[in-house]
Amino acid sequence: MIKEKNSGYKWVILALMCFGIMSPQYAQFMLTRWGVPWLNDRQIFDNTAFVAISTAPLIAGVVLSLVSGVAVDRFGLKRVLIISYALSTAALVTRVWADSYEMMFICMVFSGVAATFFNSNQMKLIGRWFPKNQISLGLGIFVAFNNGSMALSSIAATLFPDYNTAFVSSAALSVVVLVMWFVFGKERPVVPAADETKSPPIPQCLKVAVKSRKLWITAIAMMLFQSSALTLSQFLPEALKNEYSDSEAALITGVFTFASMFGCMLAPKLLTKIGKLKVSFAIIGSLGAVGIAFAWRVPYLPLKLILLALLGFLTLGLTPILTALPLSFPEIGPTYAGTAGGFMATIMLAANVIIPRYITMPLAGNDYAKFFMFEGVIMLIFVFITPILPVIGKVPRRKLTNRITEKN
Repeated sequence: MIKEKNSGYKWVILALMCFGIMSPQYAQFMLTRWGVPWLNDRQIFDNTAFVAISTAPLIAGVVLSLVSGVAVDRFGLKRVLIISYALSTAALVTRVWADSYEMMFICMVFSGVAATFFNSNQMKLIGRWFPKNQISLGLGIFVAFNNGSMALSSIAATLFPDYNTAFVSSAALSVVVLVMWFVFGKERPVVPAADETKSPPIPQCLKVAVKSRKLWITAIAMMLFQSSALTLSQFLPEALKNEYSDSEAALITGVFTFASMFGCMLAPKLLTKIGKLKVSFAIIGSLGAVGIAFAWRVPYLPLKLILLALLGFLTLGLTPILTALPLSFPEIGPTYAGTAGGFMATIMLAANVIIPRYITMPLAGNDYAKFFMFEGVIMLIFVFITPILPVIGKVPRRKLTNRITEKN
């Protein structure tokens, strides 16, 4: 057995994880703000093209999420994460000189490699470094920082005078984070027993993940609610530009993403204390479906901000609970956590690319009101599958936490 992980270095690793996910988020939101001017300068005036390059980083997630989980399970965390970050850093440096739609699209695809590896392996990293009674805390902080970085990046993007400066800043940040991982990154806090040093073969990792019915259900649930909620945070600034300036639109969107940051830290505790998780998920999903479709259209600004804050807090606050669930599945546990995380991320990110680019935006015909109504329908589908989610119905919070982390 691996000894209890009491090393204070776990907080350094968590900080590296947070900065590791912040940099690609920052790079993507620079494009969210400056993508339309960049395209217009090249005589491209199609919203579909903007959606395509904005969601391009998610293509890396679709292709590599499962591979990343298997690679980490097989070859180790630090080595694989640094390689992934080097690829994304090279893409962001190249993006500074990109002068065609095709080159920008390729750079954005590769910029998503680092985020793919960090998101897919968050369970593995937290599970290795944190004791079982702190895993939910570590995951909550990581996901909260992930969402908070979206808000900060959205606001920061409005402060630059042009897209060249914005792109240079994101490349520089990626270089700094890469160096931090080289210097401070470590593989694991303790040396495991001999029988735990053996990594499972790659075919076995894949077989275990694909055969898990619980993992499939959890992945589909994550796909639906995150696709809907994250689409709002990504495209809301552009949708608000008819009524507000760029900086005002970024600040309004920031209310949603900042609230989601607090939701990731507080909502899991509140929901597990209530105990009726499936009922809570269904209620939150129903409210989220209505909120995504209509909250951003409320004409009275103070009420709009309140509704967006509640929407962010409740919907994305579900993320840590669903993310941690595979650790409680007997067939998964920490041994196959990387593969499980990659499997979930593959399904989720595929939806994040396919749904807005090929379904909801074409159906909406570049009308953001219709676009977010369709995304609300996606959230509503999540509500209908909550009864079969593999979560515990009504148990004390302590018992729930133990079940989620007992295999660690």
